[in-house]
Amino acid sequence: MFRVPPLPPRHQQSSAAEVLMSITEPHVRQLISEGFDENSAIRALHLSKDNVQLARDILIEFGQR
Repeated sequence: MFRVPPLPPRHQQSSAAEVLMSITEPHVRQLISEGFDENSAIRALHLSKDNVQLARDILIEFGQR
């Protein structure tokens, strides 16, 4: 009989303080200066683990200026 492996534990959502601590202000300012809004920049930097190039790519692909 085939057994289905258990699902991995769900990723816990970070608190707002953890999100803000994981990104750097210069990266946020850089993305804002390129025309992205602050909330989207912060979210993209959090998703990209503060990688500004990846965050920019995320914003271009999925966000709006």
